[in-house]
Amino acid sequence: RIATTSFDNTVIVWDVETGDSVTSLLDLGTEVNAVAWSHDGTALAVTVGATVRVHDAVKGDLLNTLDGHAKLVTWAAFSPESTLIATSSKDRTVRVWDCNISKKTVACLAVLTGPNDDVNHVHFSPNGKFLACAADD
Repeated sequence: RIATTSFDNTVIVWDVETGDSVTSLLDLGTEVNAVAWSHDGTALAVTVGATVRVHDAVKGDLLNTLDGHAKLVTWAAFSPESTLIATSSKDRTVRVWDCNISKKTVACLAVLTGPNDDVNHVHFSPNGKFLACAADD
């Protein structure tokens, strides 16, 4: 499957073999900047304005909302075990979230500061022990 985002405020999950739409997240209210798959393929983290919405990748149901950034969230990444989500933002921070999808609970574990400009990307190392981010400075 592949997930696509669009300036029309939507995310669509496609079956790459048939070309059919599997799930559509329509009218999310504002521009979708990024989308990330959980490593088990069951969830999508969708950046919508200053929040991240975690959706069931098959049904499209909203599972969690990650609120806390003051400005546009630029990127989201799941840890290798899909238990954590890291987010980067134009508010010059990276946040690490404990996101228990099965229990529908979420908690911000850390707010990482330091960059003097927008943080554009964030990524976990393959073992999940390290986090890399890229900022405009």
